[in-house]
This record gives sequence, structure tokens and C-alpha cells, in this order.
Amino acid sequence: MNFRFCRSWEGMLGAGILIVVVLMAIFASTVRPGDPQAIVAAPLLPPFTNISWPLGTDRLGRDILSGILYGARVTLIIATVATMVTVSLGTIMGTVAGFMGKRIDEIVMRFAEAFQAVPGFILVLALVAVLGSSILSTIIGIAASSWAGLARVVRAEILSLREREFVAADRAIGMRPFDIAFREVLPNALPAVFSMTSVIIASAILIEAALSFLGLGDPNYISWGKMVAEGRTVLRSAPYLSIIPGIAIVLVVLAVNLVGEGVIETISPRKKF
Repeated sequence: MNFRFCRSWEGMLGAGILIVVVLMAIFASTVRPGDPQAIVAAPLLPPFTNISWPLGTDRLGRDILSGILYGARVTLIIATVATMVTVSLGTIMGTVAGFMGKRIDEIVMRFAEAFQAVPGFILVLALVAVLGSSILSTIIGIAASSWAGLARVVRAEILSLREREFVAADRAIGMRPFDIAFREVLPNALPAVFSMTSVIIASAILIEAALSFLGLGDPNYISWGKMVAEGRTVLRSAPYLSIIPGIAIVLVVLAVNLVGEGVIETISPRKKF
């Protein structure tokens, strides 16, 4: 990228926030050892009133700072793995549909339309209800609801690239269609994939938070969405219980989108720095 990303203030700001969140997740057990769901102090202790519990405690007496730190782990794991699965599946299916001929294209696109016929969050809810509330089922649900949109974008890019001269040259020298598609054509379509990755990550974070808010997240792990939901019952007397994890969700989603803007500026040939 020739350091062009570093010249984007949006990208650098977003990257800075994400680095902080990643460090929070990595060092959560060092900063706050023990069970983040353990009762450690009096309930509803306001923030910044006790140095031992700087963000206060919830209505059961659990440390909010521990919840934020360990919740970052759950958020990052689900968002990262779900995005990897989504991008891999969507890229492969889009490449196959765009390059391997009309019959295969029709089959893949009809398959994709079957997933897009159901609103994304409803599909996630249905899959989590069937598979059970767990991190794995959340990842599967997010990937199932997101891959089809990416596949369509990749397919459109492949359709425009497969008519280029370098593809004709590869066919002339006897390269197999599979090799041409994935070794020669797909790399030229990756900028479109990169531009959508930030959207997929942000969507995964919000879906995970929404599932946890509705009580469909993994009950064995603390998450920011669950913390927001638990603060609803005392929203008037202790609004910080929902506001603090809510701010964490907003900051991470904002950071992901800022990094995405920076990446788009970096890979865009028309962008002038």
C-alpha cells in the first residue's frame, strides 16, 4: 500500500481504536483476573466512585470493567471468525458463478437468492433457535445471512474481468479454467472484497450484540449486548449499566467503518492524497 493508508486520518483513527480494543481483549485476564460474572462488590455502585471498580458494578454486584474487557473477546472472536467464513464462502461462490459458465452461474445465484429471500437478522434468529445459543451457532448464522451479498459483488467483478485480454492469453496458453479463475482473475477482484469486508465485520458485531440483547447469545460468556439488556430494568436509576457497553459497541463499529474508509481510499486509483 506504500504507506497510503497512513495518510488517511479516518483509517488511522479507526485502526487506533481497534488496536485498543484488541489489547483489551488480549490482556483482559491480566487486568481483571477471575470470572467476569462473579459478584465482587455491592450492587449498583456508580462509576468513578471506587478506585477498585472504576466503572462501577451492575445490579448483582458484578464488575462492569471486567464485563467490558471480557466482552471485547467475545465480540472480536465472533466478528473475526464470522467474517472469515463469510468472505471465504462468498468469494468462492461468486468466482465460480462469474467464471464457470451460465449453467453454474444460474445454480449458484438461485442458491444465493434462497438465502437472500429471508431478511438477514430473521435468518440468524432462526438458525440460532435451531442450533442453540452458542458462539458457533452465532457465527454460522452471521455467515449464512451475509455470504450471498458478497457473492453477488464478486460475481459482478468476475464477469467484467473475464473478458479482459489477459484471460484470453491464459486460455491460449492452455491454462485450466479453475486456475485462470482463482489465480489470475480473482486477485484483480479483491479490492471489491476488501471494500465490503468492513461492512461485514460491523454487521457481525451488531448482529451478535442484538442476539445477546434478546437473550440468544451464548449464556456461558459475557457480552456487551447482554450487558445492555441487563441494564434495561434499572435504566432510570442506573443508566450507566446500558450506556457504557452501548458506547463500546458504537466505538468498535465506528472504528471498523473508519478503517474500511481508509482501505477504500488506499486502493482507489482515483483518490488523491
